Amino acid sequence: MIPAKDISKYQGAWQDTGEPIVMIKMSGGDDGLYMDSNAATNYSGAAAAGRAVGGYHFAGNTNAVAEATYFMQAMSPLAENDVYALDWELPVGTAGAVEWCQTFMQTIHDKIGVWPLIYMNLNTLNSYDWSPVLANCGLWLADWNNDPSGTINTVHSYVMQQYSDGPNYDHDEWFGTIEEFKAYGYHATNDPNNQAAPAPPPPPVEAPPVVVPEPATEAPNPIAPPPVTSTTTPSITTPRKPLIPTITITTVKRHWYDFVINFIKAVLKGI
Repeated sequence: MIPAKDISKYQGAWQDTGEPIVMIKMSGGDDGLYMDSNAATNYSGAAAAGRAVGGYHFAGNTNAVAEATYFMQAMSPLAENDVYALDWELPVGTAGAVEWCQTFMQTIHDKIGVWPLIYMNLNTLNSYDWSPVLANCGLWLADWNNDPSGTINTVHSYVMQQYSDGPNYDHDEWFGTIEEFKAYGYHATNDPNNQAAPAPPPPPVEAPPVVVPEPATEAPNPIAPPPVTSTTTPSITTPRKPLIPTITITTVKRHWYDFVINFIKAVLKGI
């Protein structure tokens, strides 16, 4: 359990008495719509002291939507982790009590995404079927006859108990951690007005055309360059064959003539 307190203008100027959780009366609807005269200084004092802060509206049972709207204005500007609560203290037998509270809670949730706590005493709790409200909202139960460490005769679960109205201010106990208390509070990520529009899906990306390579072909044989024409006679390095001597017809004839003469002379000498 974590000590808490709830305060309003009736406690006078802000005093930090050490409780980690401070519930502050911000507005009411029981005498027209009004803001508690100490709301601003109590809130700023609790926040400056590093306390977990909540604000509550004292129900007047006029127009639920109008009272819820006024309460949100009293709590503005919106602050992360601020807890909202409805203080329902109208007499048992008030017609439409559950429906009125449900409308009040739904209005706030639709606007800023918060389900407020609901404060009531044990007799009021046990006199109605509060299940439509308690399906979403945490119960802040006022019971001064039972110690917070004990068990209270109710079938409903409650997250905080106001167990005394003094000395000096109302005393409460929170049945959880500070983080669990803040979880009931305002969170920008749950605010319908802060939800960014979903990004449009990216346009389909067309696949690049598939380039089919042409079949490879053999490179053509290079064209031989034309012969170089030169006016200079190239030197011949290949050895030439020997030339055949020319025999003139005159020489051949003279040879046979001499042979015949010599033959005749030889024959005549032998005779």
